[in-house]
Amino acid sequence: MNVRLSGPWTLLATLLTIMVACTRAVHHQTDTDAVRLAPDIYNEGPLKADLFTVYSAALKGHRHHRMTLSKFRCSELKLPQDPPRPLLIAAPTSPGEYPVVLFQHGFTMRNTYYSQLLNHIASHGFIVVAPQMYLWAGSDATAEIATAASVVDWFSVGLRDALCQRVPAVEPDLKRIAVMGHSRGGKVVFGLVTGVSNTSLKISAVVGLDPVDGTGVGHQTIPAILKNSPHSLNLKIPTLITGAGLGSDGRFLFPACAPKGVSHDNFYSDSSAPAVHFVAPEHGHMDYMDDDCPGVQGWMSFCLCTNGPSREPMRKFSAGVVVAFLQASLLQDSTQLSKALSNPSAAPLKLDTPELYGSVVDITNSFKASV
Repeated sequence: MNVRLSGPWTLLATLLTIMVACTRAVHHQTDTDAVRLAPDIYNEGPLKADLFTVYSAALKGHRHHRMTLSKFRCSELKLPQDPPRPLLIAAPTSPGEYPVVLFQHGFTMRNTYYSQLLNHIASHGFIVVAPQMYLWAGSDATAEIATAASVVDWFSVGLRDALCQRVPAVEPDLKRIAVMGHSRGGKVVFGLVTGVSNTSLKISAVVGLDPVDGTGVGHQTIPAILKNSPHSLNLKIPTLITGAGLGSDGRFLFPACAPKGVSHDNFYSDSSAPAVHFVAPEHGHMDYMDDDCPGVQGWMSFCLCTNGPSREPMRKFSAGVVVAFLQASLLQDSTQLSKALSNPSAAPLKLDTPELYGSVVDITNSFKASV
């Protein structure tokens, strides 16, 4: 039977048709968003992470700082040996054994300013330990490198106990250790892997987030890390360098936070194979940090350096490529790193063409060769 509609019924039928079509379009868009927002390296991983601080009396004045500026509750843990410096630890809460990453903060910054970055990395199955190295510092980083080495050595005597009391059934895999640092912290971790200070535990990978070795060409701070000679840092471990394109731009009367000649390009150039280099040309040196950074140092992070449009894209990108790199170098799974290298447009910001010295296979095989 054919029914012909006229007048208001025709209008009603038309509206219903449009509503159905819109509903289908919305459902289709929701499905697309679900795929786009599904867990991947550029989003937080499938594991819930716990962030907590561990106090150490070794840094005088830090207790007051912790009480007034830190948004993380300090865990009063009973440890066989206190850490050499106060720590911010990000760890998965799911039972298991996870690789360990030492993270070194930037010049005069706070370890807590990197909580979002550390949480992102931990949610993909890594334990990240970030010491607070000092409250204020001079230009010589020699003692800082030695202290960083002592934190790595502490892993074998105190980290397991700290984790056991806070995240039971989580074990550190001390055969799989990487070191990572931002800005001057990048210089510090390169000081560790180049032998300025040695550690009792083997380091299997190094990451520099816009690392800086001084104030300019001919003005490297002590100890000088860069040799300004291609591939002269014979590290024999995989290296990841990320750079911020605006880091070499000064702001107002302030000099550049990551000057040309002593920053990411030079660290990558000096690195031996295998080494990877990603650069975000439209973001700044401090865009790796949290959106909310209280205190004077937090104000400095926003005002002294040239910044990108927002911090979140840079933070997600850098955490993501770090996860991909650690999966390849420590867990011998190069799937995500290969994708990041071959498809940089998938990142949440604009990237220059990534550089790779050596091969991805070299990265995955490096850990096997060292065992």
